[in-house]
Amino acid sequence: MDWNFDFGNIGTTNTVFDNAAVATVQGWQKRIGLNTISRNNNPVQAGADQWFIPLTGGGSANVGAWFQRFFLAADSSATMYTDFTNAEAGRQITIIGQNANSTIVNNSRIHLKGGVNFTTTQGSSLTLVFTGAYWQEIGRA
Repeated sequence: MDWNFDFGNIGTTNTVFDNAAVATVQGWQKRIGLNTISRNNNPVQAGADQWFIPLTGGGSANVGAWFQRFFLAADSSATMYTDFTNAEAGRQITIIGQNANSTIVNNSRIHLKGGVNFTTTQGSSLTLVFTGAYWQEIGRA
């Protein structure tokens, strides 16, 4: 039996799709909307089952292309992150620092405690939740 999950239209169904009782024509239909894991947003490491995703490069980082919610910040030089994109409301991510080179910038898209930037250190962590309009800090260590 083929299942069709359609979260983009805020509805979930388990309707059979192109299934003639015995023969399956289409296989699994994975249509998870809101630009999370969808046909138009394929993760680079699809199929990899690691517990983290490397966070490098700065600027606006696409966090919605991954099932995983843990990101290791290990930039080799001073780098600033100003936004995390393609996330659905309620999405929670944790950034774990590997050194002191990555800075999460407090701005209109990322609201951090005290209104100041967060610079990672070895073993530090920052947990954010997406409200639908901006990222809100919910914890740090």
